[in-house]
Amino acid sequence: MIRSLKSKLIFAVAGLIIAFGALATVFSFYYIKGVIFDINIASIKDTTHERSHETERILDNVFNFTELLATRDQLTEYLEDPETFGHDDALDFLNLYNIEDSFLAIYVMDENGDTLVSTDPRFTGNNYGFRSYFKKAINGEANLSVVLGTTSKQLGYYFARPVTNSNNQTLGVVIIKMNPTNLDESMHFSLYGEREVMLLDEYGIIISSEEEGHLYNSIGKLTAAEKLEIKEERRFEGVEIKELTYQEPKDALDGLQEATVFQVYDERDGEEEIVSIVPIGDFPLFLFLEQSSSVYINLAKNIAYILSIIIVLAVLFSAAGVFWFINRILKPLGNLKEASQAVAKGNLGIRVDIKTGDELEDLANSFNKMTIRLQKNITDIENKVAERTATLEKINKHMIGRELKMVELKNKNKNKLDK
Repeated sequence: MIRSLKSKLIFAVAGLIIAFGALATVFSFYYIKGVIFDINIASIKDTTHERSHETERILDNVFNFTELLATRDQLTEYLEDPETFGHDDALDFLNLYNIEDSFLAIYVMDENGDTLVSTDPRFTGNNYGFRSYFKKAINGEANLSVVLGTTSKQLGYYFARPVTNSNNQTLGVVIIKMNPTNLDESMHFSLYGEREVMLLDEYGIIISSEEEGHLYNSIGKLTAAEKLEIKEERRFEGVEIKELTYQEPKDALDGLQEATVFQVYDERDGEEEIVSIVPIGDFPLFLFLEQSSSVYINLAKNIAYILSIIIVLAVLFSAAGVFWFINRILKPLGNLKEASQAVAKGNLGIRVDIKTGDELEDLANSFNKMTIRLQKNITDIENKVAERTATLEKINKHMIGRELKMVELKNKNKNKLDK
């Protein structure tokens, strides 16, 4: 099957447009994907920074409030002589600071870890000397610890500070147990959309999440030392701590100074995820934010899909334009083709009138000159043939006349001899 030059050019140009359009779509997809990924990473970092600062502010307020409470003379007097100050007076004093039940409990422990007085009567008389917050505070270190209460069975944020006398001697410890719902409400989980935000303790155990099923899971494998420490301090007594598959972020917790982003594979969901972790001030807590990679990939796909539609439309319009343009450009070639076919049939008088100002016009002029010259040559040949034919006819007549005379002479000679 012979195809015309026009169809070959149209198919060739259309093919090139489609090929380069496809390459442009693929390139655009990966470029857009990269741009969206970078924007998404920046957004996640900004979100974790912003939320960590807000969380830090809340914790700082309680931390400073605990310091204020620990420096009250009433607590010093009570620890120095509990019988003189009186248990009821101490309880009334603590209740003054527990405004509108902002805290789950405020209590005071002696140097042995025994709870002397508490706004939650269940704590009074119990010994919590095994808690890390008591051990650190009795040694002069103000601290925060997040544990599951052995008495209340409630998760609490325990702010502990040493209570000292004028000689800087530690007499005991004051503890404020903050209600975790106060911090959860500040997280504004609904604002994160498809992102999931969680709070982690120093071991990487989830202590706050919108998904209840995530609570008390570790984001990665706990070391033997960590498991032993958690068990001895009875941090999450009676709870089975499950280990998730965010091992790289888990390993990075120790020494983490700023927001860090990881790409991990979540075996629970069976997909790639972006994880951002940022420490919350100087507290042993971390803000953990995760988002499925499919979010930005789908966005890139949608943009690439729209782009591909635009490219397809551009191809169609380009093909139509190319068809019109090539048809116009190659129309003179059609005229030349018709003229050449006429010449092939013997019509040498045909002429081609092409005024394009380019090689096609030169070709048409050359074709016209060729037909003129060919017609002239044929005319000259015909004239020469006619002249030669006339000459040959004269020669033939002359030769025939001579032969007739020769025959006549032969006959005469023969008659003479016969006589």
